[in-house]
Amino acid sequence: MDGTKNKLLVLYANSSFAYVIAFLSIFIPTQVLVHFVARGFDIPTKFDYYKLIFPIADHSILWTQLSVSCIYAASPLLALIVAFIVFKLLISKSGLISQFSNLFLIWLYAHCINIFFGGLLIGIPLIKDFGYLPNWLYATSETAVYLILIGALGLLVNGILLRKAFNSICFDEKYFKSPYHSFVFKSMIALFPAITGIVIFILFKFPDNAVFTKLLHSTILIQLCSVVPFTSIHIPISEQFRNFRFSYKPVVILVLLFGLFTTWKIVHNLYFY
Repeated sequence: MDGTKNKLLVLYANSSFAYVIAFLSIFIPTQVLVHFVARGFDIPTKFDYYKLIFPIADHSILWTQLSVSCIYAASPLLALIVAFIVFKLLISKSGLISQFSNLFLIWLYAHCINIFFGGLLIGIPLIKDFGYLPNWLYATSETAVYLILIGALGLLVNGILLRKAFNSICFDEKYFKSPYHSFVFKSMIALFPAITGIVIFILFKFPDNAVFTKLLHSTILIQLCSVVPFTSIHIPISEQFRNFRFSYKPVVILVLLFGLFTTWKIVHNLYFY
């Protein structure tokens, strides 16, 4: 039983690192894209903590329907495109890559979906980020409600795809099925890593300390409603399972990724604002 606990703890650690690295891997490119899109409309950008903001007045003539639409739709659209690409990779290569790589792709897919659909669900009521668009495009209140519902439904439905992806990570021929359709396994591979990642981002105020950011981090849990089953049945991990080893490579990747992002932030605010 100790061996099983150790393997589950390793799985939890690997999944937690994959969760954080996956978020940075989509968040950083979206910030780069937003910077260049804003520059295309002569709108300056600067970092407020770790998120780009636009230091111009709300009533500036630079804010037009086109500029607002392009800037605030850039991140969600990029995330949606990446989600489709990652989904195809998960389907074609899930059994050919390492456990950590699988976890990274799963969490990257979940984050991308969350940025798009979670942005609708949280952004529209708060009129923040992606939620600016209906307001600037003079959408009716009924349209806004439909978009919020689409956001919530998109997250819930996507949870079914995530459940299949998590199930595919561990397969035991002895049982001819994924051995962990249990609360214990799904908690260690999905629920607890997500909660850990959310707490880390909120405590460190990453990318900022806004209510919208905290809620957007938390909406990823909606997808997990379809992942974690309501059962306490637990089947021990088979000794045949491999790749239940913790590697320090994710730690190095996380440090390098965050270091590069911090460097860009400092250089940007010194020379490009």
